[in-house]
Amino acid sequence: MIGNDEAICPELIELDLSGNQILVIKLMKIAALKILNVSNNQIDQLTLSLPLLKSLNASTNKITSVNLVESKELENLDISYNLLIEIFTKINDVNTETNFANLPKLQNLNLSNNQLNKIDLTGEGVEGFELEMKELRKLNLSQNQFNLITDIQCLKDTAVFPKLNSIDLLENPFMSDAAIRNDKEYYDIKTQLLKDFRHLQELNRETITNKMLKKAFEFDS
Repeated sequence: MIGNDEAICPELIELDLSGNQILVIKLMKIAALKILNVSNNQIDQLTLSLPLLKSLNASTNKITSVNLVESKELENLDISYNLLIEIFTKINDVNTETNFANLPKLQNLNLSNNQLNKIDLTGEGVEGFELEMKELRKLNLSQNQFNLITDIQCLKDTAVFPKLNSIDLLENPFMSDAAIRNDKEYYDIKTQLLKDFRHLQELNRETITNKMLKKAFEFDS
């Protein structure tokens, strides 16, 4: 277990604990920490309260739950290659199993290669974390278990992410099956995303061109 009961290393800015066999990590009082790498460990629950943290790499662990509710300065978050199944967030519910609430400065979010089958960032009418994510630029949800695009609630309200310029949904059941069939469903998904997210520069690892945009907006005409 890596943890601390007292304020330690008050001037520590960067900490690399990657490539160990850490099972539990609870870092609450390293006040100045801005960069943390805990990738390639055996962590199953990630609970951090680091008020100045800007970058967190927790990839390649066994994480099933996350709580970063006090890390309001976070800009880059990588929790890829873990065991997350569902994400439900409410800003007023710190006990939510996987809580990404209150991340107003988050720019890059990588949740690829998990077991995710549903993400609901709407808070069911409650002021939710999606209202605080106006800075998000890059969202990677590839290689999960989404069966329908409607399982990804954050893509329903495009006003949630006004600066989003990169989305990766590849190798999910709803994308992979449609791509194999090469049917209208796949084209409709791609077309709708291009229409809804006007700032997109990259979709499913493909650079958006003017030709693609023109074709998308002519699709219904």
